[in-house]
This record gives sequence, structure tokens and C-alpha cells, in this order.
Amino acid sequence: MTAVGTGENKKKRILIKVIVAVISFALLCLIFYMILAGSKGKDVTVYFVRHGQTDTNVSMILVGCETDAHLTEEGRRQCEETGEKLSEVKFDRAYASLLSRTQDTANIVLSKNHNTTPEVSVNPLLNDTNWGDAAGLTIDEASAKYPGFSEDNYLGTIDDVNFVSPIHATTKATKVADYTKALSEIVNDAKDGDNILVAGHSTFVWLLQKYFPESFNSESSLKNASVTVLKYHDGKWELK
Repeated sequence: MTAVGTGENKKKRILIKVIVAVISFALLCLIFYMILAGSKGKDVTVYFVRHGQTDTNVSMILVGCETDAHLTEEGRRQCEETGEKLSEVKFDRAYASLLSRTQDTANIVLSKNHNTTPEVSVNPLLNDTNWGDAAGLTIDEASAKYPGFSEDNYLGTIDDVNFVSPIHATTKATKVADYTKALSEIVNDAKDGDNILVAGHSTFVWLLQKYFPESFNSESSLKNASVTVLKYHDGKWELK
């Protein structure tokens, strides 16, 4: 009787453990689904502003995240003009990269706003690319030093995840992945109906080429202090 009772108790304990494991797994799946459903059901508008003109823009020097270039007086004027044009937009959140040119851009734009404005949060995923061995060179110097110098030849294409840069630069595909993750984090943190200011770099155009090939091709670029409006709705991005 004791042996039989012990065996039955053991089976019951195993059954209970299995039931608990199944319930736990089901709850995790439910939580994960609710998170995804919550993000998917949101309406979020992102106003992406490329930073204003910098001293290195004027010098045509290849500068990415390895150098903290600063806005020129013209760059600040550009940002003020952009801020005035966006002055009626009620921004609920604001983001910039680690570099001062984007943080200054965001703060100048917000300074012209007619509403209560948020503090600027920093997201490293919004950082510019790294030009590797070509960093600090002018475009002419890079062209003379590296045969066939071009973005595609030395940074790869937006879809080539296996490309290895011969100048040890961050590849386009890597930055597309970074920007995709940054937008995902921004949407997850946002509330339904939020307007979000994102100040970033010209390399954000690579993401736009990936998402909206009918509007952005390999020759497309983003001007200093320009605004690109993206709408997140029902789990998808639209170009506004």
C-alpha cells in the first residue's frame, strides 16, 4: 500500500508540475501577444529632423559618430526655421542621438514650439554611421585614397547584411537594423496618438530607402534641418 501510494503521489506531483508549466507558458504567450497587440494598435506620428548644418558639412569632411561636429550659425538658423514651421505640433516625446548636433537641433526646434515640450531623450541607436579609416577625410581625399570610393563599395548596400567594409566602417545594413530597432523602441514607449520628434543624421535615409523604395532611391538624401514625417498605424509605417 505504501509503495502504491508513493507512486500515485509522485504521478500527481509530476502532473501538477506539467499543468503549472503549461499555464505559465500560456500566460507568457498571452502577455507577449498583448504587448504586440498594444503596439500594433497604436497611432504614432514621428517627425524626423536631420540636424542643422555643421562645420564639417561645410568642409565636406566624412564625419559620423566618431566625431562630435557642431552646428554652424547657419545650422542654428535652419533649426530655428524648422522649429517655427513645426511650432503648432504638440510633441509628446523627443529623441536624439548621442551627438551634440542632434541634441542641439532637437532643443532648438522645441524652443520655437508654442506648446509644453518634453525633455530630449538620448538613444544610441540613432547614432550616425562610423566611417572607419575614412573618417576625417574630405570626399575628394577619400576618392583619391580608396579606388572606386562610394557608399555602396565601401559601406555595402542596405540589404547586404553579410558585407564587410574594407575601411572598417559601419555598414548600411547595420545602420538600417539600428534605426529599425530605435523606431521600434520609440513606438513601444509611446502612447496612442503621440507626436514624436526625432533628431538624427543623414544616414537615416538608408532606412527610408529600405521602407519606401518608391519615394527614396540610392541617390536620395536628406537636407540639413529637413523634416520627414512617418506615420505608424496598425503595425505598419507610412510616409506622410
